[in-house]
Amino acid sequence: MRGICKPTGTALLILGLWLTLGTPQAAQAQDALRLVDQDTRVRSVDFRFLGRHVMDEDQLAAQIVTQGPSFGDRLKRRFSFLPFIEPDFHRFDPVELQRDMARLRRYYERNGFLRPRIDYPASQFRDETNRIRVIINVDEGPPLAVASKDIRTSHDIARTDSSAWQNLLERAPLQIGDRFTEFQRLQLESRVRSFWRNRGFAFADVATDLQVDSTASQVNLSLRANLGPPTVIDSIRVEGIESVDRHVVTRELPFSPGDTFSENDLVAGQRSLFGLNLFRVALVEVPDQTRDSTVTVLVRLREARPRYLEIQTGYSREDGLEAGTTLRHRNFLGDARQFSISGSAQTGRLATPPAERIPVEEYTAGVSVSQPFFFRRNLSLTVGVDGSVLDDQNQDTHYRRVGVTPSLLYTVLPFRAVTLQYRISQAEPLDQNTSLGRLGIFSRDVVATSVTAGRLNNYLNPRRGWIVRPSAELAGTLLPNDIAYHRGSLDAFGYIPITRRSSIAVTLRVGRLVPTGPSRDQNDPDTEFRFDDIRYYAGGANDVRGWGLNAIGPQIARADTVIANADGTFDVQNARFEAVGGLGKLAGSIEFIFPAPLLGSSWRAATFVDFGGLPSRVARDADGRILLDANRQPLVRDGAFPSLSDLRWAAGTGLRLQTPVGAVRLDLAYKLNPNQTDLQKPADRVLFNRGLAPEPNERQWRRLNVHLSITRAF
Repeated sequence: MRGICKPTGTALLILGLWLTLGTPQAAQAQDALRLVDQDTRVRSVDFRFLGRHVMDEDQLAAQIVTQGPSFGDRLKRRFSFLPFIEPDFHRFDPVELQRDMARLRRYYERNGFLRPRIDYPASQFRDETNRIRVIINVDEGPPLAVASKDIRTSHDIARTDSSAWQNLLERAPLQIGDRFTEFQRLQLESRVRSFWRNRGFAFADVATDLQVDSTASQVNLSLRANLGPPTVIDSIRVEGIESVDRHVVTRELPFSPGDTFSENDLVAGQRSLFGLNLFRVALVEVPDQTRDSTVTVLVRLREARPRYLEIQTGYSREDGLEAGTTLRHRNFLGDARQFSISGSAQTGRLATPPAERIPVEEYTAGVSVSQPFFFRRNLSLTVGVDGSVLDDQNQDTHYRRVGVTPSLLYTVLPFRAVTLQYRISQAEPLDQNTSLGRLGIFSRDVVATSVTAGRLNNYLNPRRGWIVRPSAELAGTLLPNDIAYHRGSLDAFGYIPITRRSSIAVTLRVGRLVPTGPSRDQNDPDTEFRFDDIRYYAGGANDVRGWGLNAIGPQIARADTVIANADGTFDVQNARFEAVGGLGKLAGSIEFIFPAPLLGSSWRAATFVDFGGLPSRVARDADGRILLDANRQPLVRDGAFPSLSDLRWAAGTGLRLQTPVGAVRLDLAYKLNPNQTDLQKPADRVLFNRGLAPEPNERQWRRLNVHLSITRAF
């Protein structure tokens, strides 16, 4: 998950294009529709509803072929003079428009409206531009309501199932008085069918009979469930395996011959087989067979290639050019064991980070072996060895590190798992010209665990549900080493739908770090730099968006050199702010997401309020200059948890583009209560702290932050 801060001019340019290209022109006189020809283009497609309506414009627009130009089409047309940009022409086809009318009527009929009236006589054609504005009038008419519902089964219901069956009937779709839709009818059949197939009736099926009174706009619904005999699994057939052993397949199935049949078990087994990454196709199903008290389960597979190479490249303004590669064997030495070799490079090349930050360079390489079915299904063991070289001048950190990490992963459901890992690593500072380079090799061992729980309607682009992710780390307890602490965090995400296309997203992050043993004194130079990647930070594209990456909390202005000029001025070279971080963190946001006007169904707009804070402070004298400790380092005073006065608030707005891999976000945020250094340049602050200049002026434009980011939901 990457965030990129952009100059405010970018946001103004995009906003200007949005207003210029998205604003409809004034209506002109209408010409006869008979003048359209093969070169006529669609200017826009609009819907006008007569009276109250259930469907909205986006739902109806998705059902028809005739479309007007989108924001992107208008953008291409305006810049069509550039090479390699060809505008898309939306030609008007009157025959296709007639088909669209039929499509809309069928759509309404499937959704419980028997007599919708749909036409387009109000459409406007302009002869001078040869463009047509298609205006579709919609009168939905009365909806078809469920007047009665009768659900029966071919068997008497056992006492053990009666309560669950009654609960299903009370919560099932199409209750009396509801609007009838074809989708809900299929949903009702599916729920009834699955209910009995999960209770041993492998051949259960359902049929629905509808009696429609079109005059009264009512429907009487009758559903019959033919359960068939109760069944047990007598055999499991596996087809399509070549290099994979049969026992690797059958051990992933949560059932065996002699077990009572359950459709949920088939779904869970299919999910486990996909999770092995061995197969391109994995289907667990009931084939056609004689319907008696036993059932044969068929597992159909198609193996994937055992070896594959994955290469990734990318760029962000914060980190510059990045590249990574992974060579993986899916069935290393058999038993579905996976072996991988990976490497990545964060080069910092071509980076232009904001707020005078210096690009971070990091190079990593690693080898890992993963063993699924570690004593039981859904439990896997992974052992990895990795090494890295990190150069982060913002934190005055330059070292190489090597580590070993065995980890256990227990998968409960997709995206919901429990992890337990132990990592031991050693790091060696590389810059011998600083005090850090003389600290020598230091080690760290960490026991960590995390849990992901919750339920979302869509795990990539959620609109309803919640996820919580607590985690804990314990360092320096199993082996004697140089770093010791306890660390706990909780991330929570909630999504509340407001309308069909608008929702509210709520985020909360809480964390606490407790250094122990030799690490208690965070101002000790032997300890301070070792916690740079352990302490909590706030600010960034996916945190508090009014600030840049890690820019909330105390910031220490540093520079490589300060040169005094003959005219009494000073040149400050390589000035930057160093984030101090904190031993605790509280952050969150509330965001309202709604359709973006004029930009099409894939776009969303958002307004948000973010907050976040850290409990640390840098000691200052009466004039505001930083106080130094006995080691000539800034004196940092850590608190346990942020107070209300520590919280920083930001508000803003943005655009979202939905893609198959997540959401592309453009956000413009405004700092509501910045601290002093947030509005000052680091070079000015360096001169002030050294007594070479007065208190720096505040630059109010630094309240604004623009972020461009590509994110997952949580």
